[in-house]
Amino acid sequence: MATRCATCGWLGSSGAACEACGARPGDAARLADDRRVRQHAGARAQDWPELEHAFRAWSAGDAHQMITACLPALRVVGSRHVDRDGVRYWPIATVTSAVFIVFDAGRGEVAVEAPMLRLPERLAVPVLRYLLDANGRVDLGAARYCLRDDVVVLRWARRFASCSPPELVAAIQSVAKRCDQAAEPLAAAYFARPVAPELAQRGHDPALLGVRRALSVLEAGDGAPRDAAPASFGSSPPPRSRPPAAPAARPSSLPEEPRGARAVLREETQRRLADAEHFAALMQEAIARSRLDDPPLAVLIQRAAIFRAAYEFGESLPDAIAVLYGAGRALVERPPRLTQKRGFLGFGGGAEVVSPSILPPVFARLGRDLGDVGGVPPNATPPPFPSVAELKGHLRALLEDLESGPVQPEIKQFVLLGATAETLLRAPGSPDRRGPLGEAYDRARTEPPIRAVAMLRHVLGRVAQ
Repeated sequence: MATRCATCGWLGSSGAACEACGARPGDAARLADDRRVRQHAGARAQDWPELEHAFRAWSAGDAHQMITACLPALRVVGSRHVDRDGVRYWPIATVTSAVFIVFDAGRGEVAVEAPMLRLPERLAVPVLRYLLDANGRVDLGAARYCLRDDVVVLRWARRFASCSPPELVAAIQSVAKRCDQAAEPLAAAYFARPVAPELAQRGHDPALLGVRRALSVLEAGDGAPRDAAPASFGSSPPPRSRPPAAPAARPSSLPEEPRGARAVLREETQRRLADAEHFAALMQEAIARSRLDDPPLAVLIQRAAIFRAAYEFGESLPDAIAVLYGAGRALVERPPRLTQKRGFLGFGGGAEVVSPSILPPVFARLGRDLGDVGGVPPNATPPPFPSVAELKGHLRALLEDLESGPVQPEIKQFVLLGATAETLLRAPGSPDRRGPLGEAYDRARTEPPIRAVAMLRHVLGRVAQ
């Protein structure tokens, strides 16, 4: 028969130690004033009047009602839970990101998790080493960094039976503050991508927390993963007789930098991340536009994407551009012609010079890693055209090809932008980017397709004369 603990009020089994505070029957008088066992964190319901309903739900073993009753103490109103794979999440927006309160009924566990960064694959090992070292620092409190898939998550967890409402409120505040303090310095130090924009775009989707994996070395004898150990009661704070105040800001565990240097690093990181996001968008656009039944035209689009990326991101992402040049060397050296080996009235497509399925995997990988790559091929930059006459012949052939059959204006715009970028990069004498050709490129990126095609056709036609 279930009874309540005479010391802390937790509903447990008769004749055994309390699951929450560890007190045994008959110990109530002796332990009534021991702050290590009274309400787990030195907290009694009368000490926290603003959490009265949360204490009632906790005593009744109702995790959902307890968490919901704790949210007003954090000035959170209207937060809706999301159920996914047997786990319930409450997302809470913070200053720069979001925190998720997680209740896993199967494990009997309450957690507070904050996704911080998304890492390219090659950064996983150095960042994980730093996080393991940071987990041993005192200023992190009970929270710990972990790496799930490619996402860095700051996590705090307790067994529900050992997690009093005040402790949960303090954990949420601590994790949120720590995430807001550490996300930007970590992103700057490792040139990683913050998860905050992705969270806002996807509506605080819990899927961004990644997938937890059980380690075989932590399994019990019956093969079931071990549960987290209950919280230690020996380090509990003293009982309080007034409502909780906001915890003081903790210093960052990262090395302090001069204010001027930190501001410069922040600006450089923001510019680099913005370029990386635009580069990834260009790679995705190239993949989407090259899904055609006409292989020569698909290859022409991929070639244009290489030169557009080189022109727009050659200075900020040189390694990614070198990888693009190395993967598309055959395209750069032997541009496809649309007027050769095509079907009836210019439709269809015969044998292409290069398979259109070679580059999309490279585009996808570079877009996923935001241009952060390793193994850069040497001498991948294509040389300039040997002569102006050869450049003019190349542009005349391209303009003729685009008029040889029905091609959508959006695809024409993409290909002509690539031809303009190639001219600016490979023309003998390297034309000034601020000249008419560079200005036409910048304008054509934002103009409607039909107007952009007319503009670029006119400018490139004059160069080809």
